Amino acid sequence: MIHNRLFGLAFAVLLIAALACAGYWFRPSHRVTRILDAVERAGNDDLESAERALRRAVQIAPDHDAAQFALVKVLLARGKHDDALEILESTRLVTRNPALWQEAPSLLQPLKSLALRTGNATWQQAFAAVLTGSLDRLAPETLIKYAEMCLHMGLTSPAWQAILRVQEIDPEDPGPFLLAAAYPGTWAELPTFMSTTVPQQDGEQAMTRDELLNNCLARIAAREADGVIPRRMAVMRVRAFTMLGQHDKALEELDRIEKAYPGDNSGLVPRRAALLYSLQRWDSAYELLRQTDARTAFPVLTTREMLVRSALQLGLGLPALIYAEDSVARLPSEPRAAMLLAQVWAQFGSSEDALYILAPDGKAPPSPFLAFLLERTGRIIAADAVRHRLGIEQEREIARRNPGGRVPPAERAVTWIAPPAPTNTAVIATSFRGHAERTASPFMKGLHEHTADWYASPRTDNKTVSLEKWAALGRDPLEKAAALHRLGRLQAEADQHEEALRTVERAIDILPAASLLWRMRVALTEGDESVTVQAYGACPHDPVIWLARLIAMVRGDASEDVVSDFVTAAVARGRYAPGAFVRAGTFLLENKQLSAATIAAQQAQQRAPGFLPAHDLAMRCAKKTGDPVWVMQSALQAANMAIWHTSYLRTFARAATQQYPDNPELAAAIQALLATTPIRPEWPDRLAAVQSILTRLQTGDNTEGLAAE
Repeated sequence: MIHNRLFGLAFAVLLIAALACAGYWFRPSHRVTRILDAVERAGNDDLESAERALRRAVQIAPDHDAAQFALVKVLLARGKHDDALEILESTRLVTRNPALWQEAPSLLQPLKSLALRTGNATWQQAFAAVLTGSLDRLAPETLIKYAEMCLHMGLTSPAWQAILRVQEIDPEDPGPFLLAAAYPGTWAELPTFMSTTVPQQDGEQAMTRDELLNNCLARIAAREADGVIPRRMAVMRVRAFTMLGQHDKALEELDRIEKAYPGDNSGLVPRRAALLYSLQRWDSAYELLRQTDARTAFPVLTTREMLVRSALQLGLGLPALIYAEDSVARLPSEPRAAMLLAQVWAQFGSSEDALYILAPDGKAPPSPFLAFLLERTGRIIAADAVRHRLGIEQEREIARRNPGGRVPPAERAVTWIAPPAPTNTAVIATSFRGHAERTASPFMKGLHEHTADWYASPRTDNKTVSLEKWAALGRDPLEKAAALHRLGRLQAEADQHEEALRTVERAIDILPAASLLWRMRVALTEGDESVTVQAYGACPHDPVIWLARLIAMVRGDASEDVVSDFVTAAVARGRYAPGAFVRAGTFLLENKQLSAATIAAQQAQQRAPGFLPAHDLAMRCAKKTGDPVWVMQSALQAANMAIWHTSYLRTFARAATQQYPDNPELAAAIQALLATTPIRPEWPDRLAAVQSILTRLQTGDNTEGLAAE
């Protein structure tokens, strides 16, 4: 009996222990641990399976930091940076458990890429933490590379630690001198290092930039005297020569590297392209930059900038625009991308659109280019303010370009305006043949040869030109469309509009969303209704195509409500520059579409308070709608910024005296304002006096006037 009872007790204990053990083996944390062990044993043999297993582990234990971290590492290794970023941001893994990031040098490269790509402070700090935790396990060349990334991002402390580690390993390494020359501003924030490595004299940096670079070159030469230098030092020498402006020496060094260090030298292509760009060898630069850009999954803005500008120098406006638009689309928060696209449109003569791209909200960092665009669009006061902030000398106002801020008529969107056909075609043909012989670009060689043949042939022969022959010059859709765009412009220049239209339509088949091609097709068809519908469907963001669609609607007898709704929808989307609404409003006003014109005028005036044409249009709409207050406001704003202000001031005076005929105080203030000009020192005070009186009259607060009596 007792024996049976003891046996039962033992069995129960064993059963409980077994159940407890089974519970342990099936506990979520243990299941995750087993998955992590399996992934670690597998290494990098099957990253896809590792990702699936780790995603399962994260589902089992969402708060398991080690599992989250392992998944992030696998995602980074597979190039899924956005997925990794989403996990880190959503879980706050970096800030919650920073110990996971220490001593993980394999993460440095992906973290560096993410930090540079996103500009995210969390990524930057994670990169810095891994770098400082891995210093003892990194070679000097790696430390120099990542120290430069830190200097680039303004992370001075980890940069300093990395450079000090280089000095411990190799006091004669030339890298620190190159970095000191490349980042003088950030370098100045490393006083402790500078005092031991680059001594200061009398509170000033001991070496100039050129001296630092020459010191770097001397250290490399000393290494070379003892034998073959590492490849990274040869590349340093290329960079030092480049920074010294010795571009030919840099190119020679690149040639030497490719011979002396066989293997994958694709990383040298961007350096060679940049050198060719600096030497203004636009065709050679275009070729290398195009190859470099095609090899990158995500655009590198420096490469894009050189590529776009090289294309513009070669007369390849369509590729330049497409590359710039793609840069903005894929780097929407990068000001340099917007600057690049704005520069392309400015080159095309669309200063108003360029300004809107650069400063859609009316705000942009001051720059000479911003001042140029403000002046070209007639925003003289704003241009002067930018120049004053930059310390740039201002020209006399009367000498400014476009001083009144005139905008082209809207009808220009549906009108093809070609330059006069040249008469010296033989000379032009010879010139293009010379370009074809000298160019290093296969595409440009073919394009120059075909252009030369065009100018050398009788006009009748050119009517039978082969579109496919021209398209075959291109190596990709962009170049094929660019070649056809060149042909279409040549045909239009020769008044062969039907042939040009067929050519442009073929180019659109290749690049269906190219706004430049659609603009040309719309203009060649003089704003054909069906063509504008197609163009607007393909490029709803383009202001000129929007204008063309609007004109076609009005000419097609669309009702005023339909036209007004079309303009209202454009206002709601906020896609177009104020100048586009001024052009639209002027056209609508001239075509008795007062409601739609008023909507356009209000939008332009609201978004561009310093734009004279917006106030001019608003004043004219106000007169038509019988709104004296709007007339006064618009006329006074226009008078304040117009060089020839008298007509606006008189319009204001008439409206004000009609609205308030028995107010001697206002009449006297207006007379005082009429007696001066906006460039006189007394103008601001007299203008303020008029505005103050109007404000009191419009709000019904006339206490100041009564007190004066």
